[in-house]
Amino acid sequence: MRVTNLNAVDVLIYSRHKNLVHLEKTALHSFGVKRIESVGELQNLKEAVRHNYRDIIIINHAPGLPIAPLVEAVRSETHASNPYGAVLLMTATPSQRVVREAVQAGVDGVMALPFTGNDLWRQIVNLVNQNRAFVRTENYFGPCRRRLQNIKYNGAERRDDAA
Repeated sequence: MRVTNLNAVDVLIYSRHKNLVHLEKTALHSFGVKRIESVGELQNLKEAVRHNYRDIIIINHAPGLPIAPLVEAVRSETHASNPYGAVLLMTATPSQRVVREAVQAGVDGVMALPFTGNDLWRQIVNLVNQNRAFVRTENYFGPCRRRLQNIKYNGAERRDDAA
């Protein structure tokens, strides 16, 4: 892990659970993060990303809460000051459906609840250090979802950049 000093990182937490926000803020403060803000409504999330440059956005997912509108609010180039900011989805229901929905929406990482300080530390440092390339298509804007490197596939559906 390269980056271990997080005092210049600006974090925004979207959550309707005040106790969870308190735990996350406490952990982030212990990591050295100085600028942490939390919001609980979609409109407040939109305002917070429009007016302030955010390095990391933590979205606390609740069952039944659609993920795509939240990520879209963060990734909107016309409304967000940093659409390339890292998005971490924290969920108590890390089912395959939720993870797939999150990845399709454009999150950088998914983390299961409950969490430990070490879990959150590893996720935050990974988000800061990984710097994945962003992809823009008709239906998607977010980090490249390709995780595997050096795949030697020569079939008919081979990727253009796989040489």
